[in-house]
Amino acid sequence: MKSTKEIPFTHALILAIGNKSTRQWRQNCGSVPVLDENSDIRYFNTGIPKGAADISGIVAPEGWRLEIECKALGRKRTAEQAAWGAMIVRMGGVYVLCDARDEPQDVAVARCVLEVGEAIAARRAKRSELC
Repeated sequence: MKSTKEIPFTHALILAIGNKSTRQWRQNCGSVPVLDENSDIRYFNTGIPKGAADISGIVAPEGWRLEIECKALGRKRTAEQAAWGAMIVRMGGVYVLCDARDEPQDVAVARCVLEVGEAIAARRAKRSELC
């Protein structure tokens, strides 16, 4: 079986997950090289916090934050990524770790779309229990 690469997997998941009840986008992390006024290379931080998930979004109609961390086969979450996920859940959002197992990309994407839907449903059930 061909293993799924992380960036194409993330892009395919964004396209597959879009529907009327969520809006999501890719969050690029890290820095980009820029030339300063002396033509020296400097690095500009792209702005999102270290550990932020690969995909961010909003769940409608509730307005909950949606965060999805994507991992290719054999890749593990960092401590910062785990802390980010815990913070999102603690603050009432929805966090999902979607891993691309040793399976074709379309199978991994379909599985993760279901996992995201299940996480949103679980969050809605939790809200109902509190009311």
